Amino acid sequence: MWEEAARTAAVEHTVLQHVWREEKAHKDREIIELATDLDDAAGIHAEVMLELQVHIDEANQGARGNAAEAAEAREQVVLDTRQHAESTVELKSLLAEARATITTLQRTQDALFACLPFQ
Repeated sequence: MWEEAARTAAVEHTVLQHVWREEKAHKDREIIELATDLDDAAGIHAEVMLELQVHIDEANQGARGNAAEAAEAREQVVLDTRQHAESTVELKSLLAEARATITTLQRTQDALFACLPFQ
């Protein structure tokens, strides 16, 4: 009877270890994907900031030479700034989702550990 219980516990332990490894691998892949997305977003952010600076510089030059061209350039800067603000909101949302996902995965992993009989 004890031998059967030990075998059953060993099988359950093996299954739980397998599930835990899969969850950990999934969590690690998810973190890598989120980090990549965040790096991509940071790169886009830097590009947008450079573009905005170019537009601002162009707007300043236009203002010196032609008031109409300067007004048009300022409108473009406003549009670009609005788009940048929207991008920032989206990036913050992605970051919040990433943090929530990581928290969920950590809780899942903790719950799996709690179920392991060797603790």
